[in-house]
Amino acid sequence: MRPLPCVVFSFGLLGGWNRVDYSKILPHVGKSAGNGHMPTVVPVELVEPPEPPEPEYVDEPVDLERPPFASPPAIKPEQVSVQLGYKFAPIDSATFAAANYKPTWLVQRLLVKGQPCILGGPRKSLKTNIVLDLALSLSTATPFLHAFKVYKRVRVAVLSGESGEYTLLETARRICAAKGIDLAIADCLWDFRLPQLANEMHVELLRQGLIAHKVEVLIVDPIYLCLLAGQKDKQASNIFDVGPLMLAITQVCLDAGCTPIFLHHARKGLASPYA
Repeated sequence: MRPLPCVVFSFGLLGGWNRVDYSKILPHVGKSAGNGHMPTVVPVELVEPPEPPEPEYVDEPVDLERPPFASPPAIKPEQVSVQLGYKFAPIDSATFAAANYKPTWLVQRLLVKGQPCILGGPRKSLKTNIVLDLALSLSTATPFLHAFKVYKRVRVAVLSGESGEYTLLETARRICAAKGIDLAIADCLWDFRLPQLANEMHVELLRQGLIAHKVEVLIVDPIYLCLLAGQKDKQASNIFDVGPLMLAITQVCLDAGCTPIFLHHARKGLASPYA
């Protein structure tokens, strides 16, 4: 049976999305807890993005003695100030014409700073393995999947509510061994609890945490476990329910100076891959 693909969708200024054949460039994450299928995808580019320019900055050397980050002070519920409202604040054409919206690449031709990203695929298609490689690549300034250049070391936070600590640690160690790096020096934060993104207090606490820890890239795995948590009157199949929630959490991340990456399960399964 033909294995199913795991595809990264990157939206925003790129104006489109790319598919990548991970089976040819991902030898070190080929082990899967399930059936072990490797995804096979024919590369297709709907819109060809411009060749990313070389960055003007120089990567900083990894500080092996970098002190651990300080935990933010505890936030009481009565101190939470929810700022999810809308404000009409247009700019005139002169300001728009003089603005510079040139994108900043985090990963060559794949990931742009300040643009939300969704990584989707069916179960057991190595979504978590791929995104862990991305997290460790970004947090150590090493090539993503041994193929895509990472321009700068950034702080990454991984929120995982499905795989568990043991599986994540084993996978992270295996990826680091393949990259020739030490997991302990990666500028990556790990959390094994997911916020309820439909809960305004949880979203505000997440925003304050992102700012306090200076997180530049947030990975949420998987989105289905936290998007509609506690909302009985909303349906995941209804874009009118899901759309505003996705917009709200994306805007919260961007306002905090953080690029969000969401992992999501596709409906197609191995039993009916073309349904």
